[in-house]
Amino acid sequence: MEYRVQEQTIPRLKPRLVIHGGAGNIQRDTYPPEQFRAYRKALIDIVTKTDQYMRSSDEVVSEKPSKKLPSALDIATYAVRLLENNPLFNSGHGAVFTRDGAIELEASVMVSRGYKKRGVGVMGLRHVKNPILLARAMLEHGEDDLEANPRGVNSGDLDVPSAQGHTQLYGKAAEQLAQQYELELVDPSYFFTQRRWDEHVRALEREKKGQGQATWSATEYLPQGTCGAVALDQDGVICAATSTGGLTNKLTGRIGDTPAIGSGFWAEEWAEDGDPTGSSTWDR
Repeated sequence: MEYRVQEQTIPRLKPRLVIHGGAGNIQRDTYPPEQFRAYRKALIDIVTKTDQYMRSSDEVVSEKPSKKLPSALDIATYAVRLLENNPLFNSGHGAVFTRDGAIELEASVMVSRGYKKRGVGVMGLRHVKNPILLARAMLEHGEDDLEANPRGVNSGDLDVPSAQGHTQLYGKAAEQLAQQYELELVDPSYFFTQRRWDEHVRALEREKKGQGQATWSATEYLPQGTCGAVALDQDGVICAATSTGGLTNKLTGRIGDTPAIGSGFWAEEWAEDGDPTGSSTWDR
């Protein structure tokens, strides 16, 4: 297999989508059937809505709208935003707590081509309703930021005129940038769910009793880990998008692999040697 970047002139492809709702200590024989059905229904609903969206041309949220179908970036971030908004999943509303009882979110996005800054990660977020939209905005605005073009007056007490070409931003600086991008900010209570709080408390109590670390349990069957989506658009561009609350009872300030380029996410294109269009690769 020879690595080769796909040319822009490849034939139009059928858009594709894969989503994942996280991982954890989940086994079908120990997981309550009603909860299994709830998660399955939620995933099917998200796939269905995203499938309808990626076949349309009237809901494209890109800064450069066109009559084409939604881009891979549009599709992947659309799906992840739905995951973030669903309290069943460990991202956005419904994310897990740190040991101190806070919620700190991470997200990332990467495209196989189309932007100079192909991948972006954001972390330590406590007020951004949809972290994936901040990662996306940093990617899209990166074309200007790489030229050191300030986007406007600072909206907070930190000197953050733009992302300045950075591929990763943390905490207050990232959230100040989100405000400048006019993304929705919420009170931290928005992310709260009772079942995640109960999980948080039970795990700390087990740890105090010497029954293992508070970040893992052999008897808790709540899905955890990173949520995400991978999309292929009609031009053969691939986008990977991820979002998570991290480990249950992680240390406050912990940064996981989700926002780390090449560790928690990657998007790339390959073509089989001898096939200049790469179409046979995508058709399989």
